[in-house]
Amino acid sequence: MDNSEEKKEDIQQTLRINKETLLKNLVPVVLRQTDYTEEQAKEKLEEHMFDLKKVLYEWMGVDIKKEEVKRSTGSQERYRVIRKTMDDAGKKFR
Repeated sequence: MDNSEEKKEDIQQTLRINKETLLKNLVPVVLRQTDYTEEQAKEKLEEHMFDLKKVLYEWMGVDIKKEEVKRSTGSQERYRVIRKTMDDAGKKFR
């Protein structure tokens, strides 16, 4: 078996958890951490594809932010700052 077949087998093993098992294990955690009802907890878990962190962040009102890509040169950083400044000025003008 080569590496690609081993990786596929590993992926298949991690995907064998069914929806009911995930709900059975994650709903109590959501109920302890939030004031959601059991039905609301199930809906939120399904909405966020069973990502507990996203459910809890939404309940707390925390935005999940993407990290900005680091610029490799000074010129790229200058143009990013200029563009942001111009965008902010345009929003204030409107």
